[in-house]
Amino acid sequence: MAPVARLPKSWSARDPKSEADLWNLFDQKSKQGNPTSLAHLSTIHFQTHHRPLRIALDQDSWNYGLTRQQERQIQKSQRKAFKKQIQKSQSQIWFTQKYTPVPKRPHLFHREINVLTRLMGYIALGVEFYVILPSPLDREDVGDLGDRYKHANGKIHMWFRILGDLGVRFHAAANPVVECVHMMEEGVVDAVWTNNPDVLVYCGDKAAIIRDFEESEEEVRVYRMEQLRREVSWTETVFIHTLVRSGCRIADIQGMINTNNLLHDTLPQIAINICNCSSQKEVDDWFQRDISPYITDSNISRKPNYNTLEDCFNYSVANSNLFTTSKEARLFRERSHARMQEINETRADALDFYNSNLADRVRRLWEYSRDTFSIKAIQFLNLMGGVLLARRLSCGNFNPTLVSSVEEGVAGVDHRVARVTIKIEREPILWNLRLKMPAENLAGLVLNLVVLKTLLWEVENCNAEDTPSKEDTSHHNVKLKRKKRTRARNKKTK
Repeated sequence: MAPVARLPKSWSARDPKSEADLWNLFDQKSKQGNPTSLAHLSTIHFQTHHRPLRIALDQDSWNYGLTRQQERQIQKSQRKAFKKQIQKSQSQIWFTQKYTPVPKRPHLFHREINVLTRLMGYIALGVEFYVILPSPLDREDVGDLGDRYKHANGKIHMWFRILGDLGVRFHAAANPVVECVHMMEEGVVDAVWTNNPDVLVYCGDKAAIIRDFEESEEEVRVYRMEQLRREVSWTETVFIHTLVRSGCRIADIQGMINTNNLLHDTLPQIAINICNCSSQKEVDDWFQRDISPYITDSNISRKPNYNTLEDCFNYSVANSNLFTTSKEARLFRERSHARMQEINETRADALDFYNSNLADRVRRLWEYSRDTFSIKAIQFLNLMGGVLLARRLSCGNFNPTLVSSVEEGVAGVDHRVARVTIKIEREPILWNLRLKMPAENLAGLVLNLVVLKTLLWEVENCNAEDTPSKEDTSHHNVKLKRKKRTRARNKKTK
């Protein structure tokens, strides 16, 4: 296996603007990446395969909605407000001889609350996640007391706690994007969720790629690689990524292609030429022969690196049938195959272990969410209730009589989603949490849980002919169809 240092660098060394430009370029070329409801994807998958949609999540490119600098600014203002509160309390004691209790430390905002709420909301929509984390730094690089995840995307210790108590499986990999791609290739997951455009180089022709939609957390951008490869071949994708990694701007690449008809016609052959390079000298010769006549040295900060190009050859799934694979690539795929088999074999055991300690884990997650993120009791109960309901519905071990009512046609909610109301007394795990909640009377509290409609249909033991089609996911229309079928059968019996 290749050394970790040769793998593409982590998020801290990447250029967000170049990544956004890369995504926009492929959006324009392939007409892919249109905003799609995650509930729609999960609905179609559940109707087709009768199991939750499994997604490998690249933690290294998770979008928190806030940068670390913005988080620190919020925390700074919270510390100032806390100091003023202490001063006010002390002055109140001096003048009025009354004491107002003040917490020992301020409750600081952590952007990882975005991880907690989003994952719980997605799980309620019938999605099963497998999170891939980046590898920690070696101890000699950070010292005995250093943070081995100091360059990671977010606070990894919070990720560990959230994922563990939610029952979401995870492991670390030298390159999270490559690991996610090979998990999908081996059938462990159905799609890859990442915001890193390098996935377009590493994934195969049958892959499904999901990335964040900047304007909404309920919608995502989906890329079907089978359709994208028709417009942009794998060799052209490697060519574009190689130039961008060398510091070339997307605008310069587009201008270079659009203004030179000869280059536009020979671009496929130029892309194949770089994929046939086997050393740094051949890469340099390719650059001088095919690229230098069309682009000035001022527009590119550094020459293409063969080691980076070799990573594409060794770890890409699409390259297995195009070019001769090296011994290193074959060894990596053999190890990856064995690892994926182990993940598949241990899936059921991991789920049984989580369910055996379910009440304790829910309690721990509530206490951690309350103390770390200052989350409200009602918000947590509704989020966790949706998680528990969706998992029981998807496993088929839920009693449908516990569902009080299903509210449909809710404004602002996807029509494939149902809002289920359940009294808290009917959910034993959450009802037992009442002793840990603030001093509130939770008796009679009605939880408004948001889950996928297809999960409710599955519990009703619908026949195959009653299962709604991909185009028709309205519960009301399904009831009308059932009534028509019943009337038709009655006429035949008469």
